[in-house]
Amino acid sequence: MCPVSVNENGEQQLHVNWNRMANRRGLVYSLPAPKGGKHAVNERLFEDQPMPHMRMAKVTLDPLADGPFSAHDVTSKYALFEFFGGATLAEHYYAPPQILDELRSVKARKAWDLLPFEVELREPSNNAVRAVIDASKVTGDFQSLSMVDIKMIALTFDLHAQYVDEKTAAVESSEEDQKRIIEELSGKIEKVEVKDENEDSAVVEDEEEEEESEESTIKYCQPAPTVKRAPLDL
Repeated sequence: MCPVSVNENGEQQLHVNWNRMANRRGLVYSLPAPKGGKHAVNERLFEDQPMPHMRMAKVTLDPLADGPFSAHDVTSKYALFEFFGGATLAEHYYAPPQILDELRSVKARKAWDLLPFEVELREPSNNAVRAVIDASKVTGDFQSLSMVDIKMIALTFDLHAQYVDEKTAAVESSEEDQKRIIEELSGKIEKVEVKDENEDSAVVEDEEEEEESEESTIKYCQPAPTVKRAPLDL
């Protein structure tokens, strides 16, 4: 079926259906948006289609359908500053309090203060942390996960139990289980501190080696002292 249009002179014009422009009703041309935006030039469009609504794809929106944004999002420092770029992609943002320890530079702290949304700092439950630790040991990822990573996954577990599946809400763990969780997480903290100390000592050693090399080059480049000799009697 070819769509028909009427020009200013009242003449009917047939349009060849190259891109299947006519929909089921044959009233609206359903063409995709040209590359470069809606104002870009598309060579496959006809000159007698001046109206944008006749050459753009017509999309119907369902207000009751699920939107592209999430209601609750557990975010990290990289997602806030590198990936999102300050864009609001969720209704509520959550993060463990330990994320503030990762804001070491002045630039990161300023970016945190200038975020266009509020991030709720929330500690995950001990039962959720216990579940994440057990699961990471089974999969072999426990050694590669930091304390912040474990708490982020545990916080996601708590939010899922709270808003999605309230029947499987976590019950508070016993005191012995809490002690084991603290011991395992403290091991993560000790590893991070030892790593930082090793890095600092390596930096100091490198600086000392650079200073020694500079001193040796200075000594090497100094000119030899001139020795005055008595003239020979011929």
